[in-house]
Amino acid sequence: TNASYNNAWPMWSPDGRRIVFASTRDGDWELYLMNADGTDARRLTSSPGRDAHPMFTPDGSRIVFQSPRDYGDPSEVDLYVMNADGAGQRRLVVTPGFDGVPVPSPDGRWIAFQRGRAAGQGGFQWDLYVIDTAGTQERRLTAERWSSQVPAWTPDGRRLVFFANPSGRDQLYMMDVASRAVTALPPSPGDNHSPSVSPDGRQIAFTSTRDGPLDLYVMDANGSNVRRITTNLHAQAQPSWSPDGRRLLFSAAPNGVADVYVVNVDGKGLVRLTRGQDGMR
Repeated sequence: TNASYNNAWPMWSPDGRRIVFASTRDGDWELYLMNADGTDARRLTSSPGRDAHPMFTPDGSRIVFQSPRDYGDPSEVDLYVMNADGAGQRRLVVTPGFDGVPVPSPDGRWIAFQRGRAAGQGGFQWDLYVIDTAGTQERRLTAERWSSQVPAWTPDGRRLVFFANPSGRDQLYMMDVASRAVTALPPSPGDNHSPSVSPDGRQIAFTSTRDGPLDLYVMDANGSNVRRITTNLHAQAQPSWSPDGRRLLFSAAPNGVADVYVVNVDGKGLVRLTRGQDGMR
């Protein structure tokens, strides 16, 4: 056993056999790949700074992620892409500021992401963008007043779900990417964060403080029929749907140390896949 460490931002591969995630098990935030049952974790990146928010491309051949590796400044972050085995790492977006949370479109042609500019007192003003996978065609989707974050594509590739706080509280919204028309999903007390759309497009998983601690919830795509999936687990970041739509992969820190968990969509069968809070590999 060793000192505890964090495991976060897990995402399933398209075939459901592997999980990519970030971990501090070797002292710095790096990306790792493990089997879907949590076994055989191996390191993919080795760079200074926090490599984070990895996600597979739809064909499973590559992984996009964010990193400050070329700056030495945690507020200067770019988007990167690599092969699924960690080879061929290259920078995709090079701009001042913080470019993060890359999400490939279902057809693999575009990547949605959030860009932050310094907004005083160490904070950022966030907007959503899309860029083609060659890194040449970029388009801004939101206006500065929204402070929009954590985009998630619908399976048809026509819309993005995200959270924003134009009214001072984080709530969920849906945007038509072509027209940039935005529709608010039903609001709630507390804050709603980090949406993820089910493979069939019928449900949205997200985190919320509506009942107290940040926990995992699922609702129908129109915002109705909200169900709480976890209780007092202090869920973190964006959940990931299994390819069959039956399970949710996420990170949570019930004891202050983040680990990777999987749970059935009905809230049953919760399993912890990593043992960082126990200091075990």
